[in-house]
Amino acid sequence: MSYNATIYRILIASPSDVAEERETTTRLIQNWNDVNLFSKKIVLLPLKWETHSSPTFDVRPQEAINRQLVDSADLVIGLFWAKIGSDTGIEISGTIEEIKRAAKNGKDVMIYFSKRGIDPSEINIEQLNKLNKFKKEVYKSALVENFNSIIDFRDKLNRQLEFKIRELQKNNKEAKTNLKLSFINLKNNKLESDLIDISIDKLNLSTEQINEIIKTNTNIGDRVSEFKQDLGNYAEKINSIPIVLGIENSDNIIHSNINIDLQLKVNITDSVLVNIIGSSSDRSISNNLGRGKLREEDTNNIYSLYNETIEKVDSHTMNVYTESLTILPNKIKCIKPLIILKPKKDLVIEFHTKILSNTLLEPINKILKLKIKVNNRDIKPDELKDIIDNLSDPYDFPFFDNTAYN
Repeated sequence: MSYNATIYRILIASPSDVAEERETTTRLIQNWNDVNLFSKKIVLLPLKWETHSSPTFDVRPQEAINRQLVDSADLVIGLFWAKIGSDTGIEISGTIEEIKRAAKNGKDVMIYFSKRGIDPSEINIEQLNKLNKFKKEVYKSALVENFNSIIDFRDKLNRQLEFKIRELQKNNKEAKTNLKLSFINLKNNKLESDLIDISIDKLNLSTEQINEIIKTNTNIGDRVSEFKQDLGNYAEKINSIPIVLGIENSDNIIHSNINIDLQLKVNITDSVLVNIIGSSSDRSISNNLGRGKLREEDTNNIYSLYNETIEKVDSHTMNVYTESLTILPNKIKCIKPLIILKPKKDLVIEFHTKILSNTLLEPINKILKLKIKVNNRDIKPDELKDIIDNLSDPYDFPFFDNTAYN
């Protein structure tokens, strides 16, 4: 199967005495590709003069390497032990010339110095003195790394290379993440716009009105309790707005371990009742914004829901904690829990969202807005007749197609 991937070229620059470190670096890069290539659509290409340069006539040897490798590299890893390399006529060694040229061109350079022991008989004093002089210079102008063994080097490079790859991605204007979060239309399971206007006909039913309805409708008979329950369920349905948020993944990679920080902010206190329904429809938590603390029974119920909870911040603000997601390429997935709004008056609710994932370079922040217009009304005769005629078929939650929320 073919797919697009971003290639980052990593030049391994060093004198001849760090062959083991060069090979370790190459294997580490190849292992990174094996683990991450498919999920991140990134390929790291190790560049070495002995494998990626070609003969060129009538040009200084180091200049040929510079043109073929250094200028095309996205990142340079410089390795040193006890040697600095051969003079190029411009710099004290080819490795130093490569590092300085890359840095001058705005490329990032990672420099590692080995502190491994060495046989004194193999030490070239002239080379070592030049290296120590270079160390003194570079310590003043760069953050470098030291290592005591091959294992120590491998562990440090493995961790630090991951940081550099993330920096390369951030600087890559083409490496955009195509995750979109918005409201879900429950009728077609598609994403809506980030700003929605909703008008709701709020059904007003006082205790006095309910008692009057019972008196004037003799066909209710001895089913008064059942009628009151069904009437309450019907009013609950009419006066509630189900809100489902969803994420669309337009990338060609799988985004896993996605977590969404969600905060609801209302412009008017005591204007809406918010219910949170988890994946089990018989469990819910309610919190009336503007009415102080959560009820004691709600506080207890918070811990019975496996991943969902709500936390009141102030009279205008509520935090909603959501379930982590994994989204396949070119798919839309609903965010749990389901949010049920029961507005009391006209209001505006802002949904402040932050998407976090180990596949994202940085969090994605977005604000969705819901404008609600509340029109108060009384129950209509045909509605009342329908409820009475269907007392054996109560109006229970959930009141929408469950398939839209799976």
